[in-house]
Amino acid sequence: MGRAIRETLPEFPEIDLRVCVSPTRDDAPCPAGCAWLEPREMLSGAGEKLPEDLVVVDVSLPDGTAFLLDWLERSPRALVSATTGLSVVSTRSSKLLRSMRTSFLKNLF
Repeated sequence: MGRAIRETLPEFPEIDLRVCVSPTRDDAPCPAGCAWLEPREMLSGAGEKLPEDLVVVDVSLPDGTAFLLDWLERSPRALVSATTGLSVVSTRSSKLLRSMRTSFLKNLF
């Protein structure tokens, strides 16, 4: 899904992709000005350097969303989540998400 998002970005020039977070890179490059980060880099401080008005788009698996929620607890941002296989949000997560601007979408891919 992340690759599909990157490939459609030229159709939406008003969207500025700042960072892709993944444990591995694929062969579809990030656009100019976008950085690749591994999840551990986000938790070690690189994520705090991102703009406060950044909107996070999550198309990971449930483990990736759990990591992301850990980061969002320390560095709140708006979240759009279309996580594959995430059907129930934990109590911890639901409390966090009520305190942020959040949208959950069903990932049909």
